[in-house]
Amino acid sequence: MLNFEYAARFELVVSSRSTVASTINIVGATREGLFKFSHLTVPGSTTLKERFNIPDLPIWVSVVDKIEDIKKGHVYTHVDLAINSDTIQALTAGYVYSKHSLTWPMSNIEPSDPTPGAVVATNATNPAAGAEWNITVPDGEMWRIMAIRFNLVTSATVANRRVHVSLEVGGAPAFELISSVDQAASLTRAYTCQAVGGAGTFSDDNDILIAMPDNMLIPGGDIIRTLTTNLQAGDDYGVATITYQRYITLVSPL
Repeated sequence: MLNFEYAARFELVVSSRSTVASTINIVGATREGLFKFSHLTVPGSTTLKERFNIPDLPIWVSVVDKIEDIKKGHVYTHVDLAINSDTIQALTAGYVYSKHSLTWPMSNIEPSDPTPGAVVATNATNPAAGAEWNITVPDGEMWRIMAIRFNLVTSATVANRRVHVSLEVGGAPAFELISSVDQAASLTRAYTCQAVGGAGTFSDDNDILIAMPDNMLIPGGDIIRTLTTNLQAGDDYGVATITYQRYITLVSPL
């Protein structure tokens, strides 16, 4: 119904970030008729942007999971309308998954964080004896840490070790989670970092609990690691498992 200059070019600009390779369809209509485009997402939380030509202003646009195999929290999509290469309106944004599509002109734009993300468990690399373990949050993701679990086997060298779990933001330690007890020589202990409701017993038999804040968000590029007081050359950390909610971010949140 609007009168645009001759040869005005209309485009849908589709941006996605995903942890899986899957296909989403962008379907809709202009006064010229229906249209449908396919967008193949790239795993690894990599941003992918595609531009699709349409003959006129859209009447409606939907973004759907093509074969309904995407799980919640794995594919985040943003769709803009552009005229002559200039973006003029954000149409819709949010997580696309089975039975949940995005539609414009419905008002269903969601932020890329911290809406409910996928619950994931990831293992850190198994460090060599005498070394600390660490894991880096990938770019394009934000983690809400739910729990961290790992074992430490101490050598026969006499010394009291104290485990610290450090969270580094922007390359510098932001804060540390500290065990309430030492670990002596020749012992095996299982450590669990998790949110607790109040003071209680933080060690029992071979288990040590490290209190952790609730709703702890770690942005992409930041590091979770141990920093252990009196760590000895023969001490050996096992594989650490981090359980978290993963949010996909199209832009850096910090």
